[in-house]
Amino acid sequence: MSRLPTRRDYHIGHRAERKLLFYERPLRELVKWNLLFIKLMIGRHARLLSRFLVRRELARNHSFARCLSPAWSRCYPGDSELFEIQIGNDTRPSAVLGEEGSFRFAHVVEQQEVFLFGAAPLIENFDTWWLKEWTCIVSVLDTEGGESRRYETVFPYNGRSDCFAYFPGDGWVDMRVDLREFVGRKCSVSVQFTSKGKDAHDKELNYGVACPQVLVRRDSARTKNVLLLSVESLTDPAYLQARYGFGELENLQCLSEAAVVYPQVYTPSDSTLAVAGSMHTGLLPTQHGIGDYGLAADSFKCEVSCRRFPVLAEMFKDAGYFTAFGGVQARFSPKTGWARGFDRYHHVFEKWATNVPEIDWLIRTCRALEGVDKFLYQHIDLLHEPLLSFGDRHNGQVFDAALLASAKDNQTQELYGAQLKQLDWKIGQLLEYLRRSDQYENTAVIITGDHGCGLSWVKGGMNALYEERIRVPLIVKYPDWCEERLSTKTIVNSTIEIHRIVRMLLNRPLSAEVRALPQYNPEFTDYAFSETIMNPGRERKRHSLAIMHGRYKYICWNEINWEAFKVQEYGKEELYVWNGENQSYIDGADVSREQEAITTQCRQEMRRILETNLEFLSRHSQEKY
Repeated sequence: MSRLPTRRDYHIGHRAERKLLFYERPLRELVKWNLLFIKLMIGRHARLLSRFLVRRELARNHSFARCLSPAWSRCYPGDSELFEIQIGNDTRPSAVLGEEGSFRFAHVVEQQEVFLFGAAPLIENFDTWWLKEWTCIVSVLDTEGGESRRYETVFPYNGRSDCFAYFPGDGWVDMRVDLREFVGRKCSVSVQFTSKGKDAHDKELNYGVACPQVLVRRDSARTKNVLLLSVESLTDPAYLQARYGFGELENLQCLSEAAVVYPQVYTPSDSTLAVAGSMHTGLLPTQHGIGDYGLAADSFKCEVSCRRFPVLAEMFKDAGYFTAFGGVQARFSPKTGWARGFDRYHHVFEKWATNVPEIDWLIRTCRALEGVDKFLYQHIDLLHEPLLSFGDRHNGQVFDAALLASAKDNQTQELYGAQLKQLDWKIGQLLEYLRRSDQYENTAVIITGDHGCGLSWVKGGMNALYEERIRVPLIVKYPDWCEERLSTKTIVNSTIEIHRIVRMLLNRPLSAEVRALPQYNPEFTDYAFSETIMNPGRERKRHSLAIMHGRYKYICWNEINWEAFKVQEYGKEELYVWNGENQSYIDGADVSREQEAITTQCRQEMRRILETNLEFLSRHSQEKY
């Protein structure tokens, strides 16, 4: 085989190459050299320019830390003012300290307890160059006996020590201080910080003390755990099996044998943003008013639910639980107010990012918090389009070439079924961990979907409230510390029933005002409701409502004036009949003309429900961030 002619010009160095290029293309090289000169000149002052631009952008967007309400502050020891601060993907309630200050509180240790908190330097990107290390100092002093403990940890910044490394952007360091040796004593606990720069001109730095609290620590088998899993685009597996022939899901089936499985469950909305509002508040979309996709979830223009109304995590926080959230999708952004009540709110904006929290995040968090009561809520995204991403988190997976070749728009039945099996396997990992750690019996596990899949659903079409899109599962495994269980109803709304279960677990009754709402009113027992609110991507005033009861599903399409809290126009309506063989309503087969009496009754109920909901919204309307 003949060798190809090759030549390597070792004598041509970097500068020589530029000279040769200048002779070949002088105009282009002149532009390049001028741009390089401008870059070098700007680089000399890049830090100052960056600081100016960032601070101007922050001021323009009002994106400073949000001060938390006094009610939330009472959940923590001490009287420090708390702020909601986001570092990387974690948003937490935090006290802000300078190097001269300290977070200090007095506490009587009545039983085996631990002091939990997160720590991090609050430093802007343009200031990271000077910081060499930062130190966290925790002191516990017996104010009567004089005994004390002092813990001092030095974190190398952008470097490492013999034990660990800490780099810019790493975020919060979670710490635990055991107080068991101080049982029966009154103690003074303090947290302080210091920093060290790379030269003699050290700067003063602010630090965050995130979610500081004292919690009782018990054996793992005696703790109270509540795990809530919502899965993006998860239609009720029983419905999917009947319609598409999907196989059994082994781990979900195993869990179902020890749990309560609701036979007919409907999501309150066909869109994730509105479901997030209902999950956190226990309200229907026309009661909380969150659902306008025109307000970007990553901006500070979005709306948050009324602060006068408690959200799910706040109820657990008031009951003494440690609370944490892990999830993905812009609709659960902390800028929409959903970080309220959570000690840790880990949210990744894009589902195809390599650091999306999956079931392993839930297991790690459970393991880190063994021995304390906890409420963990995770939103898992494996089933929403695009169904597959090919980043690092799928490294090691082998894909069937025939399956990928048959995929049309990444949304075929085969792809959905494959991801469904992967979800089942991950849930199996969680259940196995709970069993191995002796926490299975004392853990409440609740699994549902935000809304159904899109195998037959057309986005923006009239069939947004059809069965496949709004039928979701609801599996509830009660813990052994729960003395009673809710009676299982034949038909429920997922988020509403979850709030009823949570309030029973916490022994926290509904207020009289909320009990009068349709979803909690005994008059509407065995009813379910689902809405398309503010019609994602289209006209904001468009609205549709489905009422499911007995043998009939009634759907109407209306227009709502959200500023006046009134229905502007009642539009088209349809009525569908339940099919006992398929265990679902026959979508598209309108029988409203044949069943005029039923249609008239549903119409009257619909108008009364909407008037009640909008009147409630006028008193508890959504607010700007």
